[in-house]
This record gives sequence, C-alpha cells and structure tokens, in this order.
Amino acid sequence: METISPAELDEFTPTELQHMWRAGEISRHGIPGFEFYLPLDEPPTLRDRARSLWSVRLEGRVVSGAAARWVYLGGSAPGVVEITRRSWRATLDLPGVAPRYGTYAPREVRRLAGLTITSPARTILDALEAGEFAAALELIAGLPVVHAIDVVDAVDVAHGPEQSVEMRRVTHLERELRDRQPVA
Repeated sequence: METISPAELDEFTPTELQHMWRAGEISRHGIPGFEFYLPLDEPPTLRDRARSLWSVRLEGRVVSGAAARWVYLGGSAPGVVEITRRSWRATLDLPGVAPRYGTYAPREVRRLAGLTITSPARTILDALEAGEFAAALELIAGLPVVHAIDVVDAVDVAHGPEQSVEMRRVTHLERELRDRQPVA
C-alpha cells in the first residue's frame, strides 16, 4: 500500500517512517494497511484520512460503511476498508478491503481529496440498514462539522486577500451551525 504523509515527511521511506514511529518521533494513524504518519503535535484531518485510502481509488469504487464514517469523523479506525462496487464479476482480493456490491445515485457519493466516498446522508442510511444505530447517531451529531469542512474546502486558496474575508464567513457559519441558531 502507498504511504501518505505530509510534505515534511515525504523525504522518508516507509521503513524510516515506521522506525521513527517506533522511536516515538512521529504518530501513526489509519486503518491497518492504510496507515499514515504525522508529526506528534499534528492531529489527523478529514483530508489526511481520505488521502490515506488513495491506494483503493479506482473508477467505480466507493468507500462506504465504517470506513466512510471514519473519514468524516475520525476516532478509532475500523479494521477494514469497505469498498462498494457495481460489478459482481471480478473479485476484489486486496488485504484490508471488504468488498460490497451495489450502486449509488450521483447525489449519494462525493469526491473528497480525490477519493470517491458515500455522502454523509448515505453513510447514515448505510449504518441504519446495518443496524448500527449508535454509529448513525454519532455521524448525525458530527454533521455540522462536516458541513463546515465542505465550506472550507470550497474556499479557493488562489483568491489571496479575499481568503481572509471568506474565512471570517466560514467562522460565522461554523458558529451558526454549532449553535443551530442564525447569528446576526
């Protein structure tokens, strides 16, 4: 599997990163087989978690289930990556991957850091269909954070001076979402 790390750790090989982690110099996060490394003081972001699954991204593959919940919310990583595919013909025999078969409507999936993943609403429905009510409630509680992240991702860094104005709007929206009341 491909090792995904921030730019300052890109110069190290996977073996060096593993030795640095064992020595306590960096932290390791992620689903077994899809781990990523970060400096000790840097918490993993939604984008880091999505990028860690890049090695399974191919056309027609959608990250779903517990792996999708983990990408959105963080926390404890699931044991495997659930991949939903349209095809029943070819087997998907990858370590750490649990294949599921099915299709999603275009509104039920989204692209996140280059990864095709079920939307938060579809992820909640998948959890409810699987009888994982606590997981569905956890994702529902985390949705305001996801929506604020969507807004932040939509801010174009190329705008330069305009970005500070956009960031104030995002902060304003985050407060409104958190408090569930319009902010004047």
